[in-house]
Amino acid sequence: MLAVVVGVMPPVVMFGWAALVAMVVFDPSLCGEYTGCLGLFVWDWDVGRWGAVVLAWPLLYLVRVRPAWRVAIVGGVFLAAIWRFAATEVVAVDGAVMLAVCGGLIAYPVAAWVTTPGVHRLVRVLVVGLFVGLFVYGALAGG
Repeated sequence: MLAVVVGVMPPVVMFGWAALVAMVVFDPSLCGEYTGCLGLFVWDWDVGRWGAVVLAWPLLYLVRVRPAWRVAIVGGVFLAAIWRFAATEVVAVDGAVMLAVCGGLIAYPVAAWVTTPGVHRLVRVLVVGLFVGLFVYGALAGG
């Protein structure tokens, strides 16, 4: 599925941007004893994750996913639900980081599948219900 390419792009771009900033504008004060230089990635994550959602439509259009706007909107909603769930204390820290960073690998292909014209309405309702449940659980669990 070509939507997987779009799911891979946000973490690649964000890690690449954090590495570039670390090489060009390295500030040792961002490096801590416990976290090392992850301060750059945390800063990049706050801005970059929403930038990735905005850039999803052009990327989906570029890889010829049609209709790209529908997949981008549904995928962005699914991705927000994954991020909300990953922020809960139920998920271990390493699993939460992987889930948050690689959530697009789940969100955009599922969104492309759910928005396909031939998918049964009950399947759509169940999949959307799953992501709504993840979001609500994350909100109630304090994520």
